[in-house]
Amino acid sequence: QLVLGTFVGIFAYCLVVLRTIRSAEEGLRFVPSLAVVLGIALAIVGIGVLIYFVHHIASTLQASDLMARVARETAAAIDALFPETLGASADAAATAAARAAAAVTRWHPVPARATGYVQGVDEDALLEAACASGRLVRMARGVGEFAIEGQPLAEVAAEEGRGGTPPGGPGAAALDAPRPDAPPDDALVRRLQGAWQVGEYRTVEQDAAFGVRQLVDVALKALSPGINDTTTAVGCVDYLGALLVRLAPRRIGSPARVHAGAVRVLARGPSFDSLLRLACDEIRRSAE
Repeated sequence: QLVLGTFVGIFAYCLVVLRTIRSAEEGLRFVPSLAVVLGIALAIVGIGVLIYFVHHIASTLQASDLMARVARETAAAIDALFPETLGASADAAATAAARAAAAVTRWHPVPARATGYVQGVDEDALLEAACASGRLVRMARGVGEFAIEGQPLAEVAAEEGRGGTPPGGPGAAALDAPRPDAPPDDALVRRLQGAWQVGEYRTVEQDAAFGVRQLVDVALKALSPGINDTTTAVGCVDYLGALLVRLAPRRIGSPARVHAGAVRVLARGPSFDSLLRLACDEIRRSAE
C-alpha cells in the first residue's frame, strides 16, 4: 500500500506539473523549473521505494519471517486479552456460571444479522444490556467462531412471571403484568446484536487462538509428505512453545460476568487447556 500510494502520488504530481508547462506556440513560454526538479527528485524516490518493495517481498515470503510475524501478533493479543497473572481459582466462577445456566428453563435466541466470522465482542456492552434488562445473557458464538445469518449469536433467559391476580379481578386485562416466558423486546435484541462484530475473515486482535491456528497450519503443511520441511515445522513448534510459556502464568477470564452479586452474562472464550490442545494435538499426530 505504501509503494502503490507513493507511485500514484508521484504520477499525479507529474500530471499537474505537465499541465502548467506552455510552449512558445501557445503565446507565452513557461517551464516551472523548481517543479520539474522536484519531479525528478520524486522519480528517484520512486526508484528507491521500488527497490525496497522488491527486498521486502523477498523477505516476507520466507517461512521464518511469516512465523515470526504471526507469533508477534499473537503475543500482543495475549498481552491485551489476558493482562492479569494467575490469582484465585476460577472454579467458583465456573460453578456460579453452571448454576445460573441450569436454573434457566428456556432460552430465547438473538439472531445474527450477517454471516461471517466473529471478529470481536464487546463484553462490557453485553453486561450493560443484561443489567438494564434484568436478564441472564449467554453467548452462543464467541470470538473466532463462524456466525450464520438468522442463527443465534446469543441467548436470553426467559423472563419469569410473578403470578398472582391482576388488578381488577381475574377477568381484567393485565397489561402491566409481566408475561411468563416473554421474549426479549426489539430494543434489547438490537443492543445485543450491536455487541458482535462480524466480518469475512478471522483476526488476531481478540482471537489469540487464530494465531495459534495459523502456526499449527504452517507446521502441518511442512510435515505433509509432499513438502517434508521439518525445519519449518520445528520453527513453528518453537514459536508455539514461546506463546504457551507466555500464556501459562496468565489468568484467563471466567465464563461468568457478575454485577451486584448476580450472574448476568455467561461468556464464551478459550481456556488454557483448549489452546494447549490446539497447539500440540494435530502436530503430534502428524509427526508420528
